[in-house]
Amino acid sequence: MRAKSPALEWSDETYLLSRCEYLLRCIQWMLSEDGAKGTNRPQPMPTPVQVDADTRAAEATDFAYIDSVLGPIPGGDTHGR
Repeated sequence: MRAKSPALEWSDETYLLSRCEYLLRCIQWMLSEDGAKGTNRPQPMPTPVQVDADTRAAEATDFAYIDSVLGPIPGGDTHGR
């Protein structure tokens, strides 16, 4: 089931621990100079669902279209294809 649904890669406990860790970092940030200025706010760890969505979006990128609009990158293919 985990192969079919990225959400199942983590247990409920892991999701909860990830959220607790993020909230603790937010508290620490709020007490810092950056927090007082409202800059460099911490970002939560990406969940398996977010990683899967980002991977699917990257795989669906039409590099040929991007090259046709922006022009090819000098020096060759850098898209990792």
